[in-house]
Amino acid sequence: MAAYLSQSEAATYVESVSTWSASAASSYLSAASSMVDQYCGRTFASVDLTADVKLAIALTAASLKNNGQNPAPLQMERIGDYSATYQVLNSGSVLPALVTQLLQPYRVLVMG
Repeated sequence: MAAYLSQSEAATYVESVSTWSASAASSYLSAASSMVDQYCGRTFASVDLTADVKLAIALTAASLKNNGQNPAPLQMERIGDYSATYQVLNSGSVLPALVTQLLQPYRVLVMG
């Protein structure tokens, strides 16, 4: 999955992102975008990326890097015309409490 934010945009929310290499920023922002999607139970369209969602992604990326959690490389599978790309995270990866609070209004809960 591609990151929802570029390195320069994420740096407007979390200044330390500006000091990362481009490849590290891309990896961490992509992993953070995937984590936010998974937590919210949805995929965000460009128009749905509010300042709160962008801040949550930038904070999650910074948290992953600060905690020494390296995002796994992207893995792709193809079945006929269908293809999907995944980024597997370490099993201990959790969203910071502030991030879960920011994302609460964007969660899609499925009952049953």
